[in-house]
Amino acid sequence: MLTPALLRHAYDLRGRMGVDLEADDFRRMGLAFAARLRSHGRRRIAMGRDGRLTSEALARAFADGLVAGGMEVLDLGLAPSPQVYFAEKHMSADAAAVITASHNPAEWNGLKLVEHGRIVFGEALVELATQANGPLEQAPGGHRAPVDLREPYLAHLIHDEPPARPMRIGLESLHGAAGPLARELLERLGMEVIALRCEIDGRFPDGPPDPSRPENLAALRAAVMAHHLDLGLALDGDGDRLVALDGRGEIIEPDRLLVLLARAALEHEPGACVLMDVKGSHAAQRAIEHAGGRVRLVPSGHAHMREGLRQHGALLGGELSGHIFFADNGFDDGLDAAARLLRLLARQDASPTQLFDALPRAHATPEIQVPRPAGLHVEALLDGLAADLPAPGEALLRIDGLRLDSPEGFILVRASNTQPLLTLRIEGQDEAALARLKSRLIEAWPPSAPPLPHPL
Repeated sequence: MLTPALLRHAYDLRGRMGVDLEADDFRRMGLAFAARLRSHGRRRIAMGRDGRLTSEALARAFADGLVAGGMEVLDLGLAPSPQVYFAEKHMSADAAAVITASHNPAEWNGLKLVEHGRIVFGEALVELATQANGPLEQAPGGHRAPVDLREPYLAHLIHDEPPARPMRIGLESLHGAAGPLARELLERLGMEVIALRCEIDGRFPDGPPDPSRPENLAALRAAVMAHHLDLGLALDGDGDRLVALDGRGEIIEPDRLLVLLARAALEHEPGACVLMDVKGSHAAQRAIEHAGGRVRLVPSGHAHMREGLRQHGALLGGELSGHIFFADNGFDDGLDAAARLLRLLARQDASPTQLFDALPRAHATPEIQVPRPAGLHVEALLDGLAADLPAPGEALLRIDGLRLDSPEGFILVRASNTQPLLTLRIEGQDEAALARLKSRLIEAWPPSAPPLPHPL
């Protein structure tokens, strides 16, 4: 049985198979989503799945529910999330669904839902899960048909515009669903590709497919250095996130990568809005504003960023986790971001590493993860910090957790939407300011809260 309370702040349904979720939950979610679509006069849905060992059976169960609910199901089979989002637009479907748990461990799985180009999340997802737990009506006329969109999707990514010069690229897919497609894309763009873990393996034998964790990029870093590559690119488990490494194997923080992409885009649309999530750095924000962009902060999470593109008419947006969105695409696509980045880099006289070196650097911690006990009252913790942390002249932002903005930098404390964690990030204008902000958070951190890592 689905537990709606666990979905209240989530962008998708996600949990451990056999513990939080069962196959029948997916069948019932299929029936409930079909009822929602029918009530809106919609019945055509594109769907796909990642390579997890449970995904094929769960996709079958979800599709059975959709078909029983009268839906026309366009089944892409094994496909990265952005290919399914592309299918919704390319095939004039009314909705899209992906069976995936993205970067979570192998024993997890989940469901991402889109209706008419908009993510179904938050209260809408809670309502859907509540309906799935109750009596559900069937409807006639449903059927399921396999579709192959590999070539149309690759053509969409290539844009008939290959990069001006070839480069030598390391590609890390962490055994995720995008590996084979990403390798083919880069090769068709004229790149020489050194591929690592681009074979799909739903066991994720080397750990969760999360490129935002530096330890998961050690093999890519070693390959870049050993083969003297121009850069490295890494994708997550369902292909909607991108992380880049320079020619020395150093990670280019995604908000710095956003600066590079935003500068190029703002040359054609000066004054346009650029979205950053609350984890993004002051340094990146100032650089985008200096390039003529108007920066707006939004809550972390692909659903908030995608919705923000529409609400604010933004040109592009990016998250520190590696989700990058372009308005002309409308959704997060790690493969599309990689292709655009390679075209941009190939037009420059400088090497990728020289271009990356010119980007602003932040004096910041990586994302710090603190286990969140089930009984922790996160809002009470944040309220206490909001009372104790601020000094005169500092501002609090409460759109996603708590962010304290200071002339010296910022402190961010928020609850993860995808895992039972608190996530923290601290940035200072220099190392001394960073140390002072760390000390302030340690002093304000209540003893009843889960302990902070040491050193912070």
